[in-house]
Amino acid sequence: MQSLKEATNEKHRLAESMPFNQRMINAQLSKEEYLLYLTQLQCIFKAIEVHELPSDHLRRITSIELDIKELTNEGYSAENILTSTQKYASYLASLSGTQVLPHIYLNYLALAYGGANN
Repeated sequence: MQSLKEATNEKHRLAESMPFNQRMINAQLSKEEYLLYLTQLQCIFKAIEVHELPSDHLRRITSIELDIKELTNEGYSAENILTSTQKYASYLASLSGTQVLPHIYLNYLALAYGGANN
């Protein structure tokens, strides 16, 4: 039986090679692009954080909102939620606490490790 690491290795490599992810890893996003990204995460995390998380330390909404506020105070605008984000957030809202667990892994733990496959 393959370990989780072995089973997901190819998907990790593909995700890491995507142009947006490469630009983010290399700190090449403009502030507008980063704000758009944060706005999408905020929408997703709001849909997830109605559920109990494995640890309160995972909660991201407050930190994201502080980052968004900092950028909007600099004059950047953050009002565009992408259609794909809206659909995903709606899907997340339809899930039970147990069903949302894989999405917690994806959206919190995978992001926290920055795609590291160690």
